Amino acid sequence: MVSNKKQKMKLTKLRLLLITVKKYINRSMSYISLVSSLMVFIIFFADRGIEINMKRWGLPIMFFTLIVLVVWGYIEDKILKLYSEESKFATERNPIFMQMSKDIEDIKEMMNND
Repeated sequence: MVSNKKQKMKLTKLRLLLITVKKYINRSMSYISLVSSLMVFIIFFADRGIEINMKRWGLPIMFFTLIVLVVWGYIEDKILKLYSEESKFATERNPIFMQMSKDIEDIKEMMNND
């Protein structure tokens, strides 16, 4: 019995870890699209005759961009708390969540009437 509880706790911790990793991967995907946009701008400028020497500047630009994105991700998540606000807003608009909230309110009302 004890080993079963330990296994459930380990699985719960693993599940939470996987959820956290998935959250960070999803957030990273949006940042990767920003990097992709940067590369499109570089191609746009190159097409207009403004040359950026990628052999010389490519790695420093990507490294700098990566650092900026990590710092921005930290600021967005920990300081500005935009991710939690975004999640809260998405949850409030979720029809399943709204139905669950209504059901809970109905149950509370029924319990208060008894």
